[in-house]
Amino acid sequence: PGGPAPTNALTSPTSWPRVLTTPDPTRVTASGDLGDLKEILGIVRRRRWLVLLVAATGAGIAGYLSWRSKPVYLASASVRIADARHALSGGIADAPRDNIGSSYFVDPVLSQIQVLKSREVAAEAVRRQPLGLVLYPQGFPASDVADVKVDSTKLRSGFMTVDFGAQEFTLHEGSNDVTARYGQPVSVEGVSFTIVRRPAHHSAQIGILSTYNALGMLLDGVDARPRKSTDVVDVTYRANDPYVAQQVVNAIVDSYKEVNADIAQQQSRRRREFIQEQLKQTDSLFADATSALSNYRSQVQVYGSDARVAAEQTGMMTLDVTREQLAADRSTLQSLLDNLQNSTK
Repeated sequence: PGGPAPTNALTSPTSWPRVLTTPDPTRVTASGDLGDLKEILGIVRRRRWLVLLVAATGAGIAGYLSWRSKPVYLASASVRIADARHALSGGIADAPRDNIGSSYFVDPVLSQIQVLKSREVAAEAVRRQPLGLVLYPQGFPASDVADVKVDSTKLRSGFMTVDFGAQEFTLHEGSNDVTARYGQPVSVEGVSFTIVRRPAHHSAQIGILSTYNALGMLLDGVDARPRKSTDVVDVTYRANDPYVAQQVVNAIVDSYKEVNADIAQQQSRRRREFIQEQLKQTDSLFADATSALSNYRSQVQVYGSDARVAAEQTGMMTLDVTREQLAADRSTLQSLLDNLQNSTK
């Protein structure tokens, strides 16, 4: 009765809960954008010498790296993946495409690409074209070097410095110096070569790699990609010298053709040997059938009952059919053998 009146939370504004609002970080006003841009421009204006120095330093580093980096040249050649067995065997060696299991198809073009990029083909390419692989000039064009020959038993990896004079050049290999005239062959470290002309430089280097390292460098630089919906493959090789790139890619294609032809000849030889063996067996069976038919005809009597005569006639017909079948098999095998022998000559 004498105390204060109770406060109603629903009617008293002072007891209502406060609602605090926070700014939406995703809302960006135009005035805020302009303010940030002015602030950035002000910082750049105050630090303009530092900005110019950083830009000039970056441009200088990029120019230096571009000047020091060696150019990379790409040479390409195209080869058609044809079945050499067909040409060697006259078409009798055709076989269906291989299948592994029942649902996995082997693409013959991709299989031949793996052969092209194999170490066997690479080894043959290194043997054909050691320039740029075993022996590689640095500082002068590789086209100035010719007649490169490698003796793998004496080959040693390393670098040699070469000084070019007016009429001759001098190779510096450790404490040994070798001088020769342009166009004259010289032999060092298991490699013989000829510098055919004086390069524009006064001095350069010649590197020598082992055969194993040369194989690795070739396999790293070669690539082969099939053309869509064709059996043509584009072979490419990357090198720091355009002459080396061109010569190496040609050596790879030629080596692949030779290795592929050797494989086809081996398969054709094995087929010929198999057919020769089958022909011998057929000749033996044919001779036995002819002899049995001749003996049967000399021993059979034409007189007798109708059943006996019918049985004898049936036996003679069976022997005649067997003899004709063997004669046809013999003729077929002889034709196959003649085709194989003519194709491998």
